[in-house]
Amino acid sequence: MVCTISVGLYSPLQSPTKSLMPKDKAYPDNSLPTAYQTKVRSRFLRYSSSDSISDGIDHVEGNQSSFLLLKGLDSEEECEQMYGFLPCSYTPLGHLFLILVYEYLLFHGESYVNSGGERIFKILGPGIFGASAFHVLDSLPESLILLASGLMGSKETAQEYVYTGVGLLAGSTILLLTLLWGTCVIVGSQNFSKNSESNPSVNSNPTTQNPFWRLFSFSTGHGITTDVEASYTARIMVLSVIPFIIIQIPKISHLFSSGERIVIIFTLVISVAFLLAYFFYQKKWEETDMLVEDRRVDTSPWAWIKAIMLLVVGIALLGVLAEPLIHSVQYFSKSASIPSFFVAFILVPLATNARGSISAIKAASWKNPRTTSLTFSEIYGSVFMNNILGFSVLLSLIYFRGLSWDFSAEVLMILIVCVIMGFTASFSSKFPIWTSLVAYLLYPLSLILVYAFDDYFRWS
Repeated sequence: MVCTISVGLYSPLQSPTKSLMPKDKAYPDNSLPTAYQTKVRSRFLRYSSSDSISDGIDHVEGNQSSFLLLKGLDSEEECEQMYGFLPCSYTPLGHLFLILVYEYLLFHGESYVNSGGERIFKILGPGIFGASAFHVLDSLPESLILLASGLMGSKETAQEYVYTGVGLLAGSTILLLTLLWGTCVIVGSQNFSKNSESNPSVNSNPTTQNPFWRLFSFSTGHGITTDVEASYTARIMVLSVIPFIIIQIPKISHLFSSGERIVIIFTLVISVAFLLAYFFYQKKWEETDMLVEDRRVDTSPWAWIKAIMLLVVGIALLGVLAEPLIHSVQYFSKSASIPSFFVAFILVPLATNARGSISAIKAASWKNPRTTSLTFSEIYGSVFMNNILGFSVLLSLIYFRGLSWDFSAEVLMILIVCVIMGFTASFSSKFPIWTSLVAYLLYPLSLILVYAFDDYFRWS
């Protein structure tokens, strides 16, 4: 059977019924009908009342159009609104904008948590419980986001989203030990030999007039000096990578899944033990005047209520925004064809560590030796808590949700950077300005290491 089919197209400004008007009728100026004819071959279909053939529109919803839309002409895609009211997007720039918005809100949530934690620390005093609560709250944002990434949806979804959480965990540690550490060295630098300017033999030396020599002299003759306590804290920070070494055993020994799970639970126990041991570790809390500026502390019920309210609001913000942030990072990484680990590594730690970084840089700029030492001690302590607390949450998710361990390369990168910076700070108290450049270079180098371990050495 040969049929002739006519297809009529009409202008978008024209009503669909106008394309059926007789040819002798006048058309509006903004519409111009076009007709095409073609011949196709077909076969007869027997009609059966019990087995009717659908005309394609008998099940159309009331709010749906019965017109056929060519693929590509309708570019609109649906995006999922988190909690039914948060904004969504289906473009890379839109996802990036949402990431920045969520980071801004996370920054405020982290500030509320820190403010409430400081108030509780002042009320409880520098005891074991007060110090423990303060350090846990300081590392709470990363742990909450990592926890939210592992509790999402099915096991397969959680496995994919935990990879994003690992990016946040690694990015926070590397940010503190490279960019923040190097910046504090620069802003807190002082002249090591204060009498060199008054030495006429140095100023009259023609060699010192060379700009390259002056730059070299400045980078080696200026810097910061820390005390013994900062070196001790750096050594404690190095201990935090011991669980990272233990978790590499399945990869090195090629253990099966049963042996791998034994190593995971053993590493989790070690991490929790390190966390508890750190709570009992007492620094000289009398020297924490950076936090307790007024020793006349308000311990009234209203002070407790205000501190708890700040904590509740801050934790609520972090908990509510953690999942949308992870979703936005995932969507952005897919639309931009960038692994979610690298997106979380670079973007998310900027929000969760912004307040602490600004405070550390401000304290280092005072150029007071004691304040500078306390600043670097806080950096090493934050790295320890981020490694141990975040790693404990990660191992708990993997063990109790039955996820697979696919993060050996990322953990190995953290281990390498922590060992380099930890041993340097453990056995040296004098850091010239040029050491900040080395710290800065470790940041992009860490990303290169992850890429090399994953793609070339197949370490994960």
